[in-house]
Amino acid sequence: MGCAREDAPGPSEDVVPASCASDAIADSLMAERVDALPVLKKWLVAGASTDTLYAAALTVGARTVVAEELHSALAVQAAYLVSKRVSKELALVPLAYAWNMQHGAVMDFVGRDPLPPLAKVPSADTAEAKLIASFDSFDEAGADAAIAALYAHGGRKAVIGPLTRYAPRDHDWLGHTAIWTAHAVRAMDTFGWACAPWVVRSLARAIAAKRKGSSIGAFAANLMRVGEVPSTFRDGKDDPSAVPALLEVFRTGDAKQCVDATIAALVAGKSRRTVWTALAIVAVEVSVRWGETSFGVHELDALNALRHLQGLAPDRDTEALVLLQAAAWRPEFQAFVASKTAKFPERLEALVATPGAAPTLSAVFGSFSGNRIESARLLAAFLAGGGTVQQVTDAYPTILVEHATGDVHNYKFHAALLEELEAALPEWRKTLILGVTLRGPGPTDPKWARYDEARAL
Repeated sequence: MGCAREDAPGPSEDVVPASCASDAIADSLMAERVDALPVLKKWLVAGASTDTLYAAALTVGARTVVAEELHSALAVQAAYLVSKRVSKELALVPLAYAWNMQHGAVMDFVGRDPLPPLAKVPSADTAEAKLIASFDSFDEAGADAAIAALYAHGGRKAVIGPLTRYAPRDHDWLGHTAIWTAHAVRAMDTFGWACAPWVVRSLARAIAAKRKGSSIGAFAANLMRVGEVPSTFRDGKDDPSAVPALLEVFRTGDAKQCVDATIAALVAGKSRRTVWTALAIVAVEVSVRWGETSFGVHELDALNALRHLQGLAPDRDTEALVLLQAAAWRPEFQAFVASKTAKFPERLEALVATPGAAPTLSAVFGSFSGNRIESARLLAAFLAGGGTVQQVTDAYPTILVEHATGDVHNYKFHAALLEELEAALPEWRKTLILGVTLRGPGPTDPKWARYDEARAL
């Protein structure tokens, strides 16, 4: 089911167009299994826009998400975001990276079914109710059919409410359902919703999937607490001095205590930005202080996704619910390091800098191939010696693009980190930027295996 396939549930022409260039390109990428980059070059020569080519990669990602593996699909939005931070000469390299990741998914996809044929779809007037009921009962096939009908007859406006409300429901799978939903919706908002049917079906199935260990208790509790969030919560004032008290709760509190602290801050007139800043700091702290390259990485990715889902939510209650979910998920991630020993004793905001003369930024980046804790201390020394956060954020994306490995988290984590850094209170950015030392290449690491080919496109 792409733009105008025979299994589409009677799309109205004013919602889903009759043809879709990116869907045809996605078909070609899935059909030509030898290598992604020659196919990409062919379409570039034919005049396809980069937005269309990113949309095609997103479509392939949605069509090849099988079971719990969707990291290749997450490469698309992350690559696009990184492409906006590098020079024009490098801008096609992230696109090639995203296409190369989709090719890997396509090859894994050989012999397996794509998104299955749709079940009987509900009527337009019952589709939303059927979708909500399917989400509530964890009925993947029912959710798939319902969202296909709902989107076909109502477009983005019809599906954005259920998607933003239910994507943050389940913390299990390290928040990937929320991450995938935020990545996909933001990508479609950029590249166009013309070929959304594949994507929204994939999202509905991810949200409706009930996995072993699913954790939805916080969602049920927070639905009951949305009314405690003041009606003026969008108008709160930034208060960097309120962050330390929030950090104390977020570091040690249980889900209820973290939600209590969030609501109390909003009632006291603090901005949502103040709360998000504190949540971002503890997420980065798990990564850097414990050297946690999995759970810490995904906490920041999930936080970034939830903050964007809040911005995408069409109503006040969903906005409030998403923020409460972000607070409630905090102890779930902290639990992953509860039995581990921190790599350094001090809190992230008090990290002791390497003594002596301040290092150059090149020296800081060069240390990334060695001891990451020492890299964090070197970066702290660079900042203490007069270096700026902006210097770091201006320089690192080029290193990332040139030296990224095949691990999509190189792109995904740093795209999220840079966004959270820019969204945070300025007074706390020197703390947050320490996260750049965690997971990603340095300038002395090997170049991405296909970097030269991508530069030549």
